[in-house]
Amino acid sequence: MSNKINMIRGISKKIHWYLKRPKRICSKLNLIDHNFEYLIDWEMKGPLHPDKKFLVLRIPSLPEQGQLSAWSSIAYDCKWCKQNGIIPVIDYEPYTNFDDGRIFQANEWEDIFHQPCDIPTTEIIMSKHVGTTDIGSLCHRRYIVDLTKDRAFYELELEYIKSNIWFQPQFYKKLEKASQSVICNDRKVLGVSVREEFELLKGVGWEGALLHPDEPPITTVLEKTTELMEKWQCDYCFISTRYTNTIMLFKEYFGEKLLYIERERIDIDVEYLGYLKGFSVLKTPRERLEYCLRNFKYAQLGQDIRDEYLAEVFILSQCSNLLATKSGASTAAMYWNGGEYEDVFFFEDNNHSKTY
Repeated sequence: MSNKINMIRGISKKIHWYLKRPKRICSKLNLIDHNFEYLIDWEMKGPLHPDKKFLVLRIPSLPEQGQLSAWSSIAYDCKWCKQNGIIPVIDYEPYTNFDDGRIFQANEWEDIFHQPCDIPTTEIIMSKHVGTTDIGSLCHRRYIVDLTKDRAFYELELEYIKSNIWFQPQFYKKLEKASQSVICNDRKVLGVSVREEFELLKGVGWEGALLHPDEPPITTVLEKTTELMEKWQCDYCFISTRYTNTIMLFKEYFGEKLLYIERERIDIDVEYLGYLKGFSVLKTPRERLEYCLRNFKYAQLGQDIRDEYLAEVFILSQCSNLLATKSGASTAAMYWNGGEYEDVFFFEDNNHSKTY
């Protein structure tokens, strides 16, 4: 009898929650040839801007989702908003900041990129129509479009990006300075973008690796780089990697023809593989975030490392040719390049991941 009463109470609570829940507007988000449901909570925050609808894109900063993966997701979502008469505003913060539902507590986005909206966030949070997205519901990163089939696609996208979510002026100056120290107009440079951690995490048994692109061994990347350097008659090779081991391997083969920026990198050793193993068994975003904060050295967190990484990817976008595996970095490089690459080669993704 008591079990039935408890069951009835439980059902009553669910019905009460359902009736009192925030009302949602459900729209369709078209991504190339895929449809996604876009769930939005609309609230009346205050009296300002009654003729406008703002949508706050809440993107959590997570260890398993890099900033450029978030950027490539946001770029398309902003475009969808504007096509539907909605003003997008971006709130990119550590995952734990969203626990209490508040927005714009420590927005990292504005340190680097423009908001696609000129109205200050202090006014937006006092406006009549403010929508917020579910955390984690926006993971619609763009698909890589075949450059040989649709070069104009990237030209149009870069034009849109520069008008809406381009770099802050001071940050862009830093990127240009870093690029000019490596790329010169009179030399042909093959940019190589690799993300070895996907393959390393797969090796230690992380289930999430199957949701990320399948990375070839670094020796396969090296062989392909050698082949394309000759085929495309490139003078130099610029590599984007977070690992010292990869720099040393490529330096052994290419010597002074290898270009890279000086930045803090990681040695792939027993201690580091142990860190990845510990990461692989964690189940929730909070657990993974706390683990990374305790292992700051290996998680590569912090503003300086972030800025160096973005500079590295920007330089990739300025190279004459590109060799890459699928990642947020290679996606960003393609869009920032605007269809100007002479030739591009992407390794096949055997996981067929649809989030890049």
